[in-house]
Amino acid sequence: MKTLLKSFIIGVGIGATVFLWQVVTIGFVPTVYQVLSVLGFSGLMGVAALIFDLKNINFVNRLFLHFCSMFLLVAGMLLSNQWLDMTEILSFVPGFVMIYGIVWLVLFIYNLVVSKKINQHLKKNLDK
Repeated sequence: MKTLLKSFIIGVGIGATVFLWQVVTIGFVPTVYQVLSVLGFSGLMGVAALIFDLKNINFVNRLFLHFCSMFLLVAGMLLSNQWLDMTEILSFVPGFVMIYGIVWLVLFIYNLVVSKKINQHLKKNLDK
């Protein structure tokens, strides 16, 4: 339960930051419903990240489940806030796939760099 709440709060924080950045740069004034909706969906996106902790499912399947979860959550948020309608859903897919791929690649490279630093630090301590 603690992990779910922590993931939800992290998702809300990331979503609030991205949403605030968009509000400032685009200059649109959201309704209370839109703000609450973004925060709620963002929290659920944070919880969806826990899919990667499911060790009984292979990585490719976890990635696919996460991708589908994120797609449904983002599409649901956009549809519920009337920022997208069903006639535009097919044009939304390529952009979503591209953004998901870029974010995944950046996080993969970041984790690789952090892992190398940790391994170097451990090796250095073992050599002492």
